[in-house]
Amino acid sequence: MFLQFGPLIAYLLTADYSYTGIVSSPSLDDMADAIAHINAGGIKGLEALGILPDTHNMKLDARIAAVKPAFEVFYDFLDKALTAEQKRIIGFDDIMVEHTLCKIACLKVLL
Repeated sequence: MFLQFGPLIAYLLTADYSYTGIVSSPSLDDMADAIAHINAGGIKGLEALGILPDTHNMKLDARIAAVKPAFEVFYDFLDKALTAEQKRIIGFDDIMVEHTLCKIACLKVLL
């Protein structure tokens, strides 16, 4: 609809709207699809953690198929590792987990 919006801007806007309740929160599958389409920080974070192979030469369908289980592994790890209180404080959800992956990718560059 808005040709100026690429996948990243569309995702960020949708994420913001989900927090307001205007649109539904994304599912794990929705987040994996977004990560695969954006093909940036989320992918790099999963690769830096070693739970996603190099997706550089993958076509979109193959990238989506690879990202879904990798994202679920990371989400499940955090879900089990964090206490309910920690999750409440940080606003643990699918969107926060994707944002965390982007920060992991940035940290890898800095280290």
